[in-house]
Formats: sequence, C-alpha cells, structure tokens
Amino acid sequence: MKNELITILLGMSPLLELRGAIPLAVGVFGFMPLKAFILGTLGSLILIMPILFFLYRFSDFAMKKSYILSWRAALAIGLGAVIAGLIVLLVVLGFIALPFL
Repeated sequence: MKNELITILLGMSPLLELRGAIPLAVGVFGFMPLKAFILGTLGSLILIMPILFFLYRFSDFAMKKSYILSWRAALAIGLGAVIAGLIVLLVVLGFIALPFL
C-alpha cells in the first residue's frame, strides 16, 4: 500500500508526473505496467479535477457579474470544452503515458 501511495503522490507532482511515476512503479516497485499507468494517471487527475470543477464555478460566477465575460465564456465553455477535454485525454494517453508501457 505504501508503494501505491508513493506512485500516486509522484503522479501528482508537477515536476515528474507520469514520466516519473510509471517508470518508478514498474522498475523499482515491480508493478505491472497497467497498474502503474492507472495509479500515475489517478495521481494526475486528483489535482486537475478539483481545479477544473472550481474553475467552472468561478467562470459561472463571473459570467453572472459581467456581460463581456458572459458571452466570451459561453463561447469557450460550450462545445469547445468537450473537444478540449477529448484532446487532452488523447494527448495524455498517447504522448505521456503510453511510451512507458
């Protein structure tokens, strides 16, 4: 359990993230590559999900207070947010995590 926690915490760190968590988990701790990938990705998501949640809440608050922010944020949050989320997921899977498997 201690090694899993270390892998998750290393996945959360802004310096190494998945590039450090996956090789450490596979090479030093002897995890299977899929388990290392899941734990490292979970560590990365632990920080990003609350940030995205509160960013949405803040932008919702700002849109109610300002007309200029309202129409710009409506454009940015619409379909672009869904497409951006898919692009980020593909980039994380394709360019950061999979080369280590």
